[in-house]
Amino acid sequence: MAHIMKKRMGAGILAALFAVCLFVGCGAETETSLNGMKVENYVTLGDYRNIKVSVEKYAVSEEECNQLLLAVYQSNVTRENGGILDRPVENGDIVNIDYVGTKDGVAFGGGTSSGDNLEIGSGGFIPGFESGLIGAMPGETRELNLTFPENYKNSPELAGQAVVFTVTVNFIQPGLEDMKDSVVAALELDGITNVQELRQDVIDYLDRQVQQEYLYSVQDAIMEQLTKGSTIGELPESYVESYREMYRNSIEKVAQSMNTTPDMYTNYYFRMNSEDYAVLYGEVQARQELMLQAIANQEGWTVGDEELDGLISDYAFENGYLSVEELEAEIPRELLRNFFMSERVMEHLVEMATASSQGTE
Repeated sequence: MAHIMKKRMGAGILAALFAVCLFVGCGAETETSLNGMKVENYVTLGDYRNIKVSVEKYAVSEEECNQLLLAVYQSNVTRENGGILDRPVENGDIVNIDYVGTKDGVAFGGGTSSGDNLEIGSGGFIPGFESGLIGAMPGETRELNLTFPENYKNSPELAGQAVVFTVTVNFIQPGLEDMKDSVVAALELDGITNVQELRQDVIDYLDRQVQQEYLYSVQDAIMEQLTKGSTIGELPESYVESYREMYRNSIEKVAQSMNTTPDMYTNYYFRMNSEDYAVLYGEVQARQELMLQAIANQEGWTVGDEELDGLISDYAFENGYLSVEELEAEIPRELLRNFFMSERVMEHLVEMATASSQGTE
């Protein structure tokens, strides 16, 4: 939403993979400048001025709006502000709880938490835990004598073991019909003081998301047709390898941020090892950038040094860099030039394309 979740979206879907590298930084040694490269020696473009695409436009449902509204609201409910305190827990309620699990009087690992939200009847806890809270009043503490399932795999040492959970129900989370303006006001969001204003902010946020995803889909469809209609010869190995190396570096940095290995990361998300991923998408990106630059050359579009300075300055500000120097130390200037040119070309392609929508507007 504008006040809670707003962030800068990646600008060019067809620079999407490249943007991953830009955001994590890929080193200054890569030879990726297209500024002076004779790209026409490697690509023969199709009729990019008359591309037509048909993309379904998705409409946000009231249910989706209500789900997000409730999630944002409930994340800010406390016992003192908005929590339901005057009735017992019922099946289907979301309750905020503190709990401590013990075996033979000793707390076991992973069995203690506070301030957790739990939907009663969801099956999120071992049998007997959720049903054991039905009828409890907010503020009440119950001791649940339970037994872990014999086939419990999360903590094999607890499988089949008898334990005691001491659980305090802090409050019951309100539903849509129970939302109060006072809880919304406590969020201290600019221009949002009541439930209705928060709902409108949620609607606006979801609408922006839908529009962005629609644009991405249009861009994907354009690039698919552009690729089919163009002929690309054998590219310089050093040029293609520079993109592969960018992907190797970006994968490694993302994996490190997730405390995993490059292969584990790519196998989990993309069903291939990290080197295969870098080779495949590095070449895809190299070809896409080449076609976009060829269009720029055909149309006479350039990103000059003075304009690049302004774009870099704006980019640094919008993405939280302390200075232009910090950004340029992380992302080579020519990579940024490529990126901004890709954005510009794709914006023009979208404008020229006939994008018709199928389905709900």
